[in-house]
Formats: sequence, C-alpha cells, structure tokens
Amino acid sequence: MFTRSNRKGGGGNGEEKKNRFTAEEKGKGKMPSKSSKEELWELPPSWDWRDYPGVIGPVMNQKLQAICWAIALVRAVTALLNINLPHENQIVDLSIQHAVNKVHYNKDDGIQNMKRAFSFATGEGFCTASQCTPNTRDNNVFKKLVCRHPDNIHYIKVDEFEYLTNVNDEELQAIVVQQPVIGILRNTNDEFLAIGSGIYRSPSGDVDVNFHQVLIIGYGYDNGKPYWIIQNSYGEGWGNGGFGYVYRRIKSGQGSEFFAVAYPKIRGFPRKPR
Repeated sequence: MFTRSNRKGGGGNGEEKKNRFTAEEKGKGKMPSKSSKEELWELPPSWDWRDYPGVIGPVMNQKLQAICWAIALVRAVTALLNINLPHENQIVDLSIQHAVNKVHYNKDDGIQNMKRAFSFATGEGFCTASQCTPNTRDNNVFKKLVCRHPDNIHYIKVDEFEYLTNVNDEELQAIVVQQPVIGILRNTNDEFLAIGSGIYRSPSGDVDVNFHQVLIIGYGYDNGKPYWIIQNSYGEGWGNGGFGYVYRRIKSGQGSEFFAVAYPKIRGFPRKPR
C-alpha cells in the first residue's frame, strides 16, 4: 500500500473575492449507488491524502484573482497522477498558469461554466509548472497571460470528468479514498474566511449565492463531529495552514454541504499499489 508520512501545512495569510458560476449539468450527475464497486469494501473511519507523500500539492493563495476553479482543477489532476507512484517518479506539479491562460473566466466572478475547464483538461491538456510560469515578480500571482512556451511541448490530458450533483456524503467517502475530489461550496461567507480550526457549515437560503471550489482530501471526526478535510486556495494563513474542515453528514439521505463535486478520470489511474 502507500508509504505514510506526517506532512502538515504551515502559516501565512490570504483572501479572495468570491466567485460564482452556473453548472449546466445541475441535476444530471448522480452519486454512485451503494452497489457500485467503490463501496465493496469497508471504508476506513478517517482518511487524509496528506499522509501519502507527493499526492497533495502546496497550498496556493489566489489573492484577488477568482481562480479557485483552476487551482482545485490542477491539484485534483496532479494528485490522480501521483497516487501510488514512487516519489522520485512523481510529477512535481502541473501548471496552474496554463489553465488560467487557456480557459475563459472573469477575474472578479470566476468561471461561469465548468464545462470550459473540463473541455480544456480533455482537449488541450496540462503542461508542467516549469513550462508555463507566471510572468510576474511574484510567481504565485496567476493573472491571465499569453503562453510563451512552444506549442509542441508535451501535454497531459484527462479522459473525462465526472461531475456530480445531489451529493450524498456517505457515498462521497468511497470516491475520496480513491482520489482527491473537487468540491464546490455554496454561499461561502465571512465565517468561512475566518474559520480557523472550526468546522464550516454553509448558510441556508438562496440570497447572494456564491460558489467556491476547494479540494476534498479526506475526512474524519473531531470530538464526535464528522468533517471533510479540504485544501483551500487562500494561502497558508487561512484555516490550519491552508487546510480546513467542512461539516460531513453521516446519515443516509442527508445530502451534503457541497453543491456539487467533480473528479478527473484517466485510464490506468490511480495506479494500483505495488
């Protein structure tokens, strides 16, 4: 199985403007049924992909750029490629800047339709971070630019993306233990910005609905309270070193705090344990 470590986050700070998008797929994607192959074994009581070296990339700070979608997208694909791969053979990182350059989005409101990002991932594909970097003094500021690298470099493509609404947390666990998953939260607010080590719950109602994308990397309990572990894109000063907790619903049929989830599929990945 995997080689374990105790990798944890650091400190820092960062904020963003909230973004929003419309998902045309709403209501079409369904969670897998309990008879699916993902749930043929007993799931572990807790899971954290940070325990597996090289799977989770470093925490990023999107600052005032509404690019949470790009960071979560790239992190999910990179993780899928690195699972069960010896550390010396793992991909260092895929380029967030390349996704920002190639996918149409609004710098204040973010992406309006995630199909654009999925089409990029399955069409042109990703290059490595060293091939397409931010053209700024601060290499962590990802503003839309024109790519300066040759067109004939190697690209990594995704076969397809699974986009699921009507999320059921009980069934989502079976996916998260296989690979990190993009999670879309609705109505992120000031409480989310100042979450600290608390467990976040989305406010109810449809007033000023905003969406924010994170990477779901595990789950567990805190004094009996179930939670999801997420990697955010507000820098290491947010939450616990850039990671945080979202309430996880453990009773069947309760739904989820996540408006939708998505994850990449590539033939042959994740690799089987050696």
